[in-house]
Amino acid sequence: MSEFENELDKRVSELQEQLAQARREDNEHLVESLVGQLEGIVDLADANDVDTGAMKRVLATETGQIPIVEDPNDSPIVEDPNDS
Repeated sequence: MSEFENELDKRVSELQEQLAQARREDNEHLVESLVGQLEGIVDLADANDVDTGAMKRVLATETGQIPIVEDPNDSPIVEDPNDS
């Protein structure tokens, strides 16, 4: 991993810590600002051909964009309309 990639990873980790602190303090303005910085780092990494998979997962987590995957074994309960 290059020094550039190491610095990006370090900055992402710092931002995660700052985001957690801002959320604990209910500082929504700071949260929005920090998420913007995180998006900028992902864009910078992408523009420099750095693998952004892990960073995008962090961004998705921090912005609540994680998809909900339903368990195929959980089927909804359907009541029989003829069952009284």
